[in-house]
Amino acid sequence: MPFSKKPGARSGAKRTSDKRTSDKRTSDKRTSENRTSEKRTFAGKERGERYSDERPKPRRRPKYYQPRTFMGANSETEERRLAEWTGQRIALEVLHAFEETQERADILLRTHIQRHLGILDSRDREQIARTALNVIRYKLRLDYVVSKTLKRNAEELEPLIRCIYRLAAFHIVHLGHSVERTQAIVNFIVPKSYGNQKENLRNFISYLKKYHTEISFPNPRKQPVEALAITYSHPSWLIEKWSKTYGTESTVRMCEFDNQETPLVLRINTLKATEADVFKKLKAEGIIPKKTAYAQYGLIPGEVHDIFNRKIFKDGWVEVQAESSQIFCEWVNPASEDRVLDACAGGGGKSLALSMLMHNTGHIVAADINAGALEQLKKRATRAGCKNIEVIENDALAALNQRGTWYDKIIIDAPCSGLGVLQRNPDMRWRVTQDNIEKLVNEQRTLLENYAPLVKPGGMLIYATCTLSEEENENVIEAFLSAHPEFELQKNHDARWKKFISGKGYFCITPFEHNISGFFSGKLIRRKN
Repeated sequence: MPFSKKPGARSGAKRTSDKRTSDKRTSDKRTSENRTSEKRTFAGKERGERYSDERPKPRRRPKYYQPRTFMGANSETEERRLAEWTGQRIALEVLHAFEETQERADILLRTHIQRHLGILDSRDREQIARTALNVIRYKLRLDYVVSKTLKRNAEELEPLIRCIYRLAAFHIVHLGHSVERTQAIVNFIVPKSYGNQKENLRNFISYLKKYHTEISFPNPRKQPVEALAITYSHPSWLIEKWSKTYGTESTVRMCEFDNQETPLVLRINTLKATEADVFKKLKAEGIIPKKTAYAQYGLIPGEVHDIFNRKIFKDGWVEVQAESSQIFCEWVNPASEDRVLDACAGGGGKSLALSMLMHNTGHIVAADINAGALEQLKKRATRAGCKNIEVIENDALAALNQRGTWYDKIIIDAPCSGLGVLQRNPDMRWRVTQDNIEKLVNEQRTLLENYAPLVKPGGMLIYATCTLSEEENENVIEAFLSAHPEFELQKNHDARWKKFISGKGYFCITPFEHNISGFFSGKLIRRKN
């Protein structure tokens, strides 16, 4: 049966082949499982774990920095750097606009910051204002440094380029910043159209950092006016004017005061809170305030960012008001039943203080030619809880004359050159000229003439300015008294005010003597007969 075995042989071969194939598949499967196990074991060992059959745990994805404002920033440090550079660019915009227009710095700051409000927090806004105002404050001294370093007159430079050089000099000379930091800022703020200026600016910054301490200034003995003007960055005509009136030593102290940054001063509003309430509230927010030197309700909160957004301000517990202005309101000393006219009320700081001092009794009429300022006054009065203030818009004088009402006290805080508040408004030192003062004197005399008839017999016409200029102060009052014998200057005052009363009986606050912003006033009493 030779052929009977062949099928069997074939059958056996097939079974053997099937078995081998099955074994191979089993072997491949085991090999695959072993490889997978090895991979798992290796992956586990990378994590320091001991498992071979479990599924590997997924790795955590790295957390990337999410920019809050400046897209592309990869860290908080870089975002703060971009915020600083952007702030410096906006400050440059303000400086350039001031150079071109001579517009009020506070208006320019408000306008340019408003354009970029979406990318600026309160600290950024304060830094922009601080930089712009300080560069304006030291403009003359910075120009002198730039001119000496470049060996050419800074006034010959284009306005924008001149502002960039001033800003760079301010960072090096006044802030003491490094070359690298200043160059990075300048490189960022220079417009593309002025890219060819970057190398000159980098060289200027490097040179100035090395040699700025060697720059010589005018000799005070040989050139006293020019030396003081450049050293303290005040116009020469003003240095000469003050030196004649107050002497050189007092002028120097006044200039030093003007070049300090203005501290924030608040007034406690006793219509809403007590002093203890305000101090407790501020301390709860981590603020340690201190009392002002002279004002009864004044306090200095120190480094406070964005006071206008704090609850203590929104609730009307405090108002922002300069100490000299607060002292003046206390010196006015309104009686609770008085009828008071604040003829040049502006934003209403004095009207609000008088309302508080009168305990919301009597009647205060606030008038001004600036309708926008009066709208702010209404909002402020509502927040402060002042219910005895009436605001008169449009032609206030005509309306008051039609009423035929006499007032116990009329306050004329007249438009003036503002030479007593150059610390708070450093741009005024460059915007005011002697010609401006002469025009202001005519306006001040007109205000006294217009409002004098509204003072009742025995009442007061109180003339006030925030300037340090005899033409706008004593001379205006003396000219008025010569033309109006029915009025006389009150010379006797309470002993509390002795430190502020001049030999002639005027109320005078001077920065070099009292270390606060300047103020002037005189009480003119209308005779009863």
